[in-house]
Amino acid sequence: PHGRHPSPHMNYTGITFHLCSSPNDGLLEWPAGHRQVVWSVLDQDPDIVHRMRFSLSFTTDPNQQQVVENDTLQWNKPSITGSFSSFCN
Repeated sequence: PHGRHPSPHMNYTGITFHLCSSPNDGLLEWPAGHRQVVWSVLDQDPDIVHRMRFSLSFTTDPNQQQVVENDTLQWNKPSITGSFSSFCN
């Protein structure tokens, strides 16, 4: 896997995540700041001595703004900050 094309980082692996709206949005705490995403990669080599594991974590910033979306909060309720995508259906 490679980064997005065209990008100065297209020779690197990238990961993207986003919030999807659901019927339970009204029950959740917004904005979703100080939430953590953990990304782990595990090499499943047949020889247990050669197996490797790598993990990265990312914590959301409750004050992060979306400049392209009129300075709305990045991690606010999806129905407020975004638009419906059929991908999330």
